[in-house]
Amino acid sequence: MADAAGAVGAAGPGPENKGARWTPEQEEWLVAQIKLKGVSFCANAMGRTNGAIIARLCLMAARKLAEGGGATPDEVAEDYGITAKILADHIAREAARSAARESAAAEKAAAPAAAAAAGGSKKAARPASAAPRVRVPTTSASAAAPAKAPVVFNESQRSALELVRAGKSILLTGAAGTGKSETVRAIVAYADAAEMSHAVTATTGAAAVLIGGATVHSALRIGLATGSPAELASRAASRGGAKFLNAIRELKFLLIDEISMMSEELFTKISKYLTLLRKNSEPFGGLQLVLIGDFAQLPPVDGEFAFTSREWGRLTPSVVQLTEIFRQRDNAAFQALLQRARMGELSDEDLASLCACATTTFPPEFVPTRLYALNAMVARRNSNAYAALKASLPAQDADGAPTERIYDTQYSNARAKEWGAKVGIETSIALCVGAQVMLTWNLNTQDGLVNGTRGRVTELSPGYITMQTLRYPAVQIGYTELAPEDENGVKVRYLPLRLAYAISIHKSQGATLDCAETDLGESIFEYGQAYTALSRVRDLSSIRITEVRRGSFRVHPDVKAFYKSAAELAATPLPNEA
Repeated sequence: MADAAGAVGAAGPGPENKGARWTPEQEEWLVAQIKLKGVSFCANAMGRTNGAIIARLCLMAARKLAEGGGATPDEVAEDYGITAKILADHIAREAARSAARESAAAEKAAAPAAAAAAGGSKKAARPASAAPRVRVPTTSASAAAPAKAPVVFNESQRSALELVRAGKSILLTGAAGTGKSETVRAIVAYADAAEMSHAVTATTGAAAVLIGGATVHSALRIGLATGSPAELASRAASRGGAKFLNAIRELKFLLIDEISMMSEELFTKISKYLTLLRKNSEPFGGLQLVLIGDFAQLPPVDGEFAFTSREWGRLTPSVVQLTEIFRQRDNAAFQALLQRARMGELSDEDLASLCACATTTFPPEFVPTRLYALNAMVARRNSNAYAALKASLPAQDADGAPTERIYDTQYSNARAKEWGAKVGIETSIALCVGAQVMLTWNLNTQDGLVNGTRGRVTELSPGYITMQTLRYPAVQIGYTELAPEDENGVKVRYLPLRLAYAISIHKSQGATLDCAETDLGESIFEYGQAYTALSRVRDLSSIRITEVRRGSFRVHPDVKAFYKSAAELAATPLPNEA
């Protein structure tokens, strides 16, 4: 095995190595170090991103599995420092991309024949086709065994993919933790493979970062969306020029995450804005829309729900409801409780179970993250708790190392700083040994290092920190690099952590918390607020509830009526298969 220092040196540590070709020596060093040092250490040492490290391990493991030899997926995954699940997910994604490429090629090849069959019409009909049936190796069968593998996506997820492939606009909805994010990734992979021009957006900066997209305001260049659709279109055309107009007119579909937080007014305005820019009187200028969100969670800050817009009625997106919960999949009783809480239908038994959470305890070194309804309470608690910790520590430890470090966010240019602010990345974070922190990015899903994972800082180092989690005694967290897909040269490197003494229920959306505390009594004032807070955890052992009232679990009457209507239309037939 190559010497570690030599291998890292050969890797060319530093930003210039990102995106560079891998060498056999680098792969050999990575396999030797990954289980000893972890993803963040290897990424920093090799000058690559965490995602690049995980992707390379998956590629090597899949390559090894394909060679045969009788090893099971579990054994191969263990050899490469990953789990069988992450290996299976990688194989599934590659299979989906391959199937999508083949489908797109087949459609392209079939177009002339279809046109001829239609009597030489100029516009050939797009043939319908079945969604790729993605399969992965089972953990019990050998790598060489043929195929008794489970389908990765459930029926509802496959329905969403089939509708998108057929060119239909959809609303992908369902309770928290039902696999909306995985389905979105599959939809985007299909669009990439089919070379469809598309925009991946979200209604908030935090949500946009998590899906690797941009805010809908930024992507469509509508700014704060002040003014009429005509005024917005005039400003965008003037500032963006022909390049922007061509890009907007070439778009095939627009994906908007967290649609539940978009108001009726903004939804209507965007539709009319796009009809003007695209010179197409259809809703949203004829774009196919993929909308994602759960209207039973928090409503828009201002205005009515998007589904009350007349443009929604004109668009008539097919509603796909995901019902199988993955976040709490090993706890059927909690799944059922959450489903009732979502619709404001808690039973007496449910209420008793939540009241019993007043006595939930956590390891003494971990202070549970307090979920508050108000931002002011969050800021005050985080500030006061951190100040008290800092005051209790000397300036240096016994070895002369500082007990506090400031980790500044790094920007490639001025535009990067502007973009970072828009998506909610802080300019720096100050951390002390002992600080309670939370990950803000999905660093390593197979090891449970995801958005919302709690930790306690145990060591400060230049460029990274070491923290104890509920699962691991020591995990190194280094800088993560983010960049918008549509702007070359714009890069932001930051430490993906935040203080975790408190977080607002609003900002907790999208996170999975493993050590939380909240008040579901008098402090709850909004529809969906109590349900959103409760659904952040995997089970009731992960949350302490200091107060609870049945009346806190309320669903907006319009939302209840919307989902009832959607359920009645659930028999809408799927696109015909070719």
